[in-house]
Amino acid sequence: MPTPDRMAKINELLGQKLSQLIEEDAEELGMLVVVSVDTIRDLSKSHVFLALINPDEQQPADLPAKLKERAYHYRSQLGKTLNLRRIPEFQFHLETQPEVFDSLEATLAELDKESRAS
Repeated sequence: MPTPDRMAKINELLGQKLSQLIEEDAEELGMLVVVSVDTIRDLSKSHVFLALINPDEQQPADLPAKLKERAYHYRSQLGKTLNLRRIPEFQFHLETQPEVFDSLEATLAELDKESRAS
C-alpha cells in the first residue's frame, strides 16, 4: 500500500493529468476544473471533485452522464502515460458549494497577479 505522502502525490498527479484531459473535452463538457482528487489506498477508485469555472453558466444537460461515459477514455489515456501499477476507476462529483467558487476565484486572481509581476 502506498504511504500517505505517496497518496498525496498520486492524487496531485491524477488531478493534473485529468485536468488536461477534461480541458481537451471542454467543448462537449463545458469549462470544468478539477478541485480535488481523493484516491482509495489500494488505487481501485478515485473520487474526482469538479467545478464549473463559470457557475453562472448553465451546465450541459447530461454532464454527469457525459463524465461517466468519458471515464473509461480518461483511465485508458492515463494508463498509457502514467507509471502506476493500477489506474483507478473514476467517480466524478460536481461541486456546487459557494466556498469552492470563492476559493477558485482567489487562486485564479493570485495566479493572474503572479503572471503580471513576472
